[in-house]
Parts: sequence; C-alpha cells; structure tokens
Amino acid sequence: EKTGKITITHPDMTRFWITLKQVSNFVLQSISEMQGGEIFVPKMPSANITTMASVIVPGYVKVKYSGMRPGEKLHETLITKEEDLRLEQNEIRYVIAQTENDIVPFPIEFAQEYRSDNNEKWLTHDQIKEMIENG
Repeated sequence: EKTGKITITHPDMTRFWITLKQVSNFVLQSISEMQGGEIFVPKMPSANITTMASVIVPGYVKVKYSGMRPGEKLHETLITKEEDLRLEQNEIRYVIAQTENDIVPFPIEFAQEYRSDNNEKWLTHDQIKEMIENG
C-alpha cells in the first residue's frame, strides 16, 4: 500500500550489497579454490540505507526514522582487526586463514576492519537501481 512515507532505522546506517548472481558465482569460485578451514569474504560495494530507500521508493516520500532495534548494528563488519592479521586478498575477495600460525607479524594497531562504513567502493543511486533491476 502506498502511504507516501518510508520507515528507516537510522540515516547513517550502511550495508554491503551484492546480487544473488554475484554471490552465486563467488561461492562456486571459492569452493573450487578452498584448501579447508579458511573464510572467503567477497569484496563488495557499500551503500547508505537512505540512498537504498530512495531507489526502492522513488520520488518524494516522507522518511520516518524509527531508531535501531536491539542487536542491530549501524555498520556491518565482515573482517575484524584480529582477522586482518591472517588476511590475504586479491581483486575480488579476502581470504582469512584458519590458524594463528598464519598470522602476519605486525602489531594489531596497524590492522584494519572491513566494514560497510569504511569501504573504498560505494554504490551510487544509479548503480543501486541497476542492481535491483538486473539482479
């Protein structure tokens, strides 16, 4: 039902975004390359939840901010600083090694988290629209 308004939890909320086709291809490729025990994380663009809403509900609508629910996070974290110490990467993914024997010898203060708010790649309004339309 069209009410002319949309509810968003928080205006600064961010999320990673990947299409079903992209994640399917990522899983199939990762399965063929895995050694066992490692964690594969795709490199994905981020989007602000308010931008996503403006694509999904085009035109002027009133936005109601409901506030975050218990347990909900403002930003997604897919790789922690501790995991970053066991990280390898290429153009399309990160691979987190299973054991601490594979830890890179540098202090944790130099490690970074892979979060939806500190991502290098951000989706534009048009890119989000294309992902929704083309899957």
